[in-house]
Amino acid sequence: MLALAVQTVRGRRASLAGAFVAVVIAATLMSACAVLIASALRAPGPGRFAAAELVVQARSSITVGHGNTASSEVVFPAPRLPMADLARAGRVPGVARAVGDVSFPVAMFDAAGTTAAKAPAADNPRGHGWSSAALAGYRLSAGVRPGAADVVVARSLAAPDRLRPRDLVRIATPGGARNFTISGIASGPREDEQSVFFADAVARGLAGAPDQVNAIAIIMRPGTDPARVRAALRHRLGGSVVVLDRAHAAEADAGDPRVAGRSDLIALLGTMAGTAGTVAVFVIASTFAFAVAQRRRENTTLRAIGATPGQVRRMVIAEALLIGLSGGAIGMIAGLPLASWIARMLVSHNAAPQGFVPYDTWIALVCALGAGLLVCLLAVLAAAWRAGAAPPAEALRDQRTGRQRIGLGRGLIGVGLLGGAVAMICLFQGQAALTFSYPTALLFMSGTALLAPLLLGGLSALVARPLRLLPGALGLLASTAVSASRGRGGAVGVPIMLITVLAATGVVLAQTDQRNTQRVATQRTTATQVLVASAGAGLPPATVSAIRTLSGVRGATGVLPTQIFLLDRGLTNNGDPRPAAALDGGADGATPGLDLGVRSGSLAAVHGDVIALAYSVAAPAHLHVGDPLHASMFDLRRVTLRIGAIYDRGAGLGELVVDPALARAHAADRLDSAIFVTGGAAAARQLTRYARLHPEVAIRSRSQYLAGVHGSTVQTVWVAWFIISLAGVFALLSLINTVAMATAVRGREFASIRLLGGTRRQCLQLISLESSITVLVALAIGALIVRLSLLGVPAGPTGMPVSGPSIFVAAILAGTGLLGIIAGTMAGMGALRPSPRL
Repeated sequence: MLALAVQTVRGRRASLAGAFVAVVIAATLMSACAVLIASALRAPGPGRFAAAELVVQARSSITVGHGNTASSEVVFPAPRLPMADLARAGRVPGVARAVGDVSFPVAMFDAAGTTAAKAPAADNPRGHGWSSAALAGYRLSAGVRPGAADVVVARSLAAPDRLRPRDLVRIATPGGARNFTISGIASGPREDEQSVFFADAVARGLAGAPDQVNAIAIIMRPGTDPARVRAALRHRLGGSVVVLDRAHAAEADAGDPRVAGRSDLIALLGTMAGTAGTVAVFVIASTFAFAVAQRRRENTTLRAIGATPGQVRRMVIAEALLIGLSGGAIGMIAGLPLASWIARMLVSHNAAPQGFVPYDTWIALVCALGAGLLVCLLAVLAAAWRAGAAPPAEALRDQRTGRQRIGLGRGLIGVGLLGGAVAMICLFQGQAALTFSYPTALLFMSGTALLAPLLLGGLSALVARPLRLLPGALGLLASTAVSASRGRGGAVGVPIMLITVLAATGVVLAQTDQRNTQRVATQRTTATQVLVASAGAGLPPATVSAIRTLSGVRGATGVLPTQIFLLDRGLTNNGDPRPAAALDGGADGATPGLDLGVRSGSLAAVHGDVIALAYSVAAPAHLHVGDPLHASMFDLRRVTLRIGAIYDRGAGLGELVVDPALARAHAADRLDSAIFVTGGAAAARQLTRYARLHPEVAIRSRSQYLAGVHGSTVQTVWVAWFIISLAGVFALLSLINTVAMATAVRGREFASIRLLGGTRRQCLQLISLESSITVLVALAIGALIVRLSLLGVPAGPTGMPVSGPSIFVAAILAGTGLLGIIAGTMAGMGALRPSPRL
């Protein structure tokens, strides 16, 4: 059978070319995603701890969920370690020195008030203790080590001759903003790293944790066995710590943006890979099914001359293996430059951490090739079974009449998927419906694709029936061709439906979230001015207290963002932490400048373990004021909270509002993201004067702040658009490929029309008319799937009104339809011979 398969592949190059192209397209996309995911999952290396053999950090995993739904989640940065652990680690046999490392965000300004940072915002300068400078290979190239009022800055911040020893700089940290003198310049192996070194005790105080460190770097005595020291550290420090080797030491660096963004990057790449896999399955399955269906006469001839059903099936499967191996190998190679391009795009839009590059890993490429082969085999199994199942006489009759029936197994699976989508619509209502709308759309799309000859092809035939009433033979021929070739219409319609569902669903979800955030932020913000950080990660907590003392300021509310895991059943958020915020508005729970739209209870009750909860979280769980919540703060400390208020306007702020003291005790970086100020013209003048003296503060009017909210949500929409566009481009290539396959084999049909008196122009008009019907039906079914998947999403003043597809989406869909028509016409021109012959 393998030899026969090789011969048939050689002899049927034209009909199998489409399947080969489909495999190359899918393998390219899958290999690129595999390389990117493998690069994101690889060990981060030593990072700043290059001089350490081992690094100790606090255990950072938490179990969220219950029973079979429980999952282990890792938080970053890990909780801090007490100084007592540093002393105990230094006394472990074989340890020459234990160095405590602290890392915290800083914003540094020169005497003119200009920020010293030169890298993107995702790579802001970080503060560390001077003892950890040697771990990263830093050495003084000028000046001396820092004292209590001094700092040593990395050469990347000082060059080119911007800062020198004895220069005065202002540095904003979680512990406050104050002036320091540069005592020295340090040079290190990583010139892109922007570090500011303080005296060790000063660094711990500025980080907001004078008796804690982020990690402990271990430098061992020569000749010491690392395994024995590692075991001794675990025994001495207990089970609450993790001891990392050099290959994973960077995981303990609380300020490494590559590590910090890895979890988000993995989630993003996982979504991209899932979308790519979906596209690959649809593309390969529909193309192979169509290619095998086109060869029905050949297969029935083999059956008629004595081939058994098993032999026919093995031949088809062997052909799929040959095509899968050859096409997969080409796609595997083509995936490497595609992965590099995707990585550059993600980094340039801050969707991936600075420095992220794909690594050439043969394991990922082999896995992608294996996955492509598996998809090929799964895709061709149903077609191979059908190729050998029917008796020769019945199969010949099917070939003559052009009918294509759906197998029982395929039909049952398709109906089951559609039923599952309907069940998800009935099961998930409210805000959960928006979360699960994309999986619901995928179920609808999968079921419709399996039933494509019946749904897409059948509906196309129904729509084409009125064409018979048109004068002349063109309408009759088009209607007859569409009705007789429902399998062809289904194969062409699947890529169009795929593009429609991917583009419309993804954009609707992204735009809905974007516009809802903008709408809620506009309703919530009553401040006349908003203070934000001019550089760095945020504003020191003391800033809001200073702003309240300015004349003309009626009130000021600082916002400290944090994250909290809710552990009660039904509130676990699929293992992800809930965004939360601490509002420091002064006494009596007031929040000047912010109106959260409190439904019940009072924000004045938010104190200690009493919190406020967003209505979008409380309503589905049937929670009310006074109910308890079991939670874990972001440093993994378990707490029991009690609901003191329920509010409406949480989008873009947080799903929980907590006491500032509680948040600062457990937050990773104790910096306010913004300060909302109310006041008149006098307050505006005082704020302007304050900002001139404090360069870490930037003033925004209400309209400027809301424009910034819009800009931040655009990033989310860009990521969604990027994933959708990437999958859409490959789906478009599949569309062109499928249309070319469907049209190229109709040479005999067009020759018959030409010999009966039809012109070349009339044949092209026939193709365009058929393509238009198929395209319109596929677009309509795709739009219907999108609408059905969003049925349970609430609207109204307390819901999240669904934003319809934009003009841009409509243009993409119109372009997709037009491309399908043009592709069919171009393929028809190739199928029309200059002199027709049967």
